[in-house]
Amino acid sequence: MFSIKSFFQKSKDKIKSILSRQNQKSQIHNDLDQKLVLGLSKTKIPSLGQLRQLPKFLSIKEKRIIKILFLIIFICLIFQTGYFYLTHIKIVPASAGDYIEAVIGSPQYINPIFSSVNDVDADLTQLIFSGLLKYDNITGELKPDLCETYEISEDLKSYTFYLRDNLLWQDGEPLTVDDIIFTVELIKHPEIEKSPLRVSFIGVDIEKIDDKTVKFILQEPYTPFLSVLTFGILPKHIWEDVNLYNLNLAEYNLKPVGSGPYRVKSRVIDRDGNIKSYVLTINDKYYNDKPFIKNLTLIFFSDYNEAVNALKTKSIQGLSFPPIDLEEELLLKESLDSYPLILPKYTAIFFNQGQNQFLEDKNIREALGLAIDKNKIAQVLMKNRVKLIDGPILSNYKDYHQEISEIEFNVEKSKELIEKAKFKKEEDSEFYKKKINVDGKIEEQELLVSLTLIDSPQNTELAEMIKSFWKEIGVNTEINLLEISEIKKAIDDRNYQALLYSEILGFDPDPYPFWHSSQISFPGLNLSGFSNKEADKLLEDARIVIDKNIRIEKYKKFQEILNAEKAAVFLFQPVYDYVIDKNIKNVNISNIVVPSDRFSNINEWYIKTERQFSWNLDD
Repeated sequence: MFSIKSFFQKSKDKIKSILSRQNQKSQIHNDLDQKLVLGLSKTKIPSLGQLRQLPKFLSIKEKRIIKILFLIIFICLIFQTGYFYLTHIKIVPASAGDYIEAVIGSPQYINPIFSSVNDVDADLTQLIFSGLLKYDNITGELKPDLCETYEISEDLKSYTFYLRDNLLWQDGEPLTVDDIIFTVELIKHPEIEKSPLRVSFIGVDIEKIDDKTVKFILQEPYTPFLSVLTFGILPKHIWEDVNLYNLNLAEYNLKPVGSGPYRVKSRVIDRDGNIKSYVLTINDKYYNDKPFIKNLTLIFFSDYNEAVNALKTKSIQGLSFPPIDLEEELLLKESLDSYPLILPKYTAIFFNQGQNQFLEDKNIREALGLAIDKNKIAQVLMKNRVKLIDGPILSNYKDYHQEISEIEFNVEKSKELIEKAKFKKEEDSEFYKKKINVDGKIEEQELLVSLTLIDSPQNTELAEMIKSFWKEIGVNTEINLLEISEIKKAIDDRNYQALLYSEILGFDPDPYPFWHSSQISFPGLNLSGFSNKEADKLLEDARIVIDKNIRIEKYKKFQEILNAEKAAVFLFQPVYDYVIDKNIKNVNISNIVVPSDRFSNINEWYIKTERQFSWNLDD
């Protein structure tokens, strides 16, 4: 019996059979096509030629989509590359480049135990040697140098220092506690009279704990003691065989071996034997981060005019503390940077009463002080590059006495004081005169004061201005200009009447070396010959007192006594400029104690840069 249902079922099965045979044929053709393609190409990846044919088989819409996708991919790659560069490639200082600086003067003793009396020696010593401690020229605080840490006993009589590991001299020899003890004992030796450090170690014992630990033991507390320990350490293995009596003649004074960031590479000497320059290079044995500037040259000039011309013509790249009149020219040059630095230093006129009997009278000393118009000096001569002062402890110290009485400019009062000292002036005379006993004879002498100073253009102008002030009150002035070498001898011998001079105080304002009566004679620095028992006691007690507030009160009382005695005329605290080429980077200086401290972070300066890869995103 014919069934419709069975008919449709048979038709359906037949159709499936036909489709299955067609699929099999299609698969066979596909397999043949793949074999054919693989037979033509060894790789399954389309060739460049095949890809070029792709656009022929794409619609316009498909082409547009592909272009947009490629643009997105390209932009992402740019951003990814930029991000990678910013996070992994850093611009860092490169170890390269040369720096040349001019300094005024010439080296004599590149030796830490002598160098503080000569700025040129101090500059070289700062670069070549290291001390237990050094100043941070950003904060102005003391920080470890050769030592890693230190401890101070509660009674302030014991200071223990622990040296860093693997300290070496520039010649490769190890630096140990023995070198520190040797240097201190050398400073203390009675035959080494020329060392200005000697007075700081009187009564100080030094003890070796082990090769890395040394202890200083004081008889009495001395609060500024840490500031003493910034001097450079000498290598015992080089200096121990030098004859003490010829220490200042040893060749190592000019061929130094230290442990600082730089070492001597070469020097230039002219036909007359004068050293014209030192070339320093990186000390590869230095314990700390090595400097970036490869070579550092100091060229020695006899005066600032030559040095300024060299800076203007780019023969040099730096100059420290040029005179104000020459400095103004340099500040106009766009290629130079200037760093204004206020040193703990003051300029004053010191009265040596033993050399001029007129100065023995306090009335005369006070009259000379009142006659000086310090504001005029600051504005006209110093172009306001100074801070006026009235005492030996400066305003940036905690011990500064704000209420100390100022010496105000007053010509009429000056004349009254001179007349009070029994001087008279005739109507046709410019200067006061007085009858005095000279070798049993009564003679009329003019009121004359000899003013001694270092011969320099700025000093000469200042002396001439002071001479005009004193002439206004009837005092004649004889200006005595001396070279630097001559002024040192005059100071050592105290051979002057009035001395126009500058004193550097150091990290601690301790006035003892400058005003205690025990320091009147060489090598002391009491330039006025000031002697006062009460002042002496205050200075002695201030050195040993532990309570800082008590110390401040003692220094204030001392300043009042000194101010009343008129032993000196305190003029100003100078502001210096360190002028340096803008190509020298990272010269961060704000606080220094002595001029050579401008080099205390020399290992951070750089001239050139380089790209450096780093995986650490926090670097």
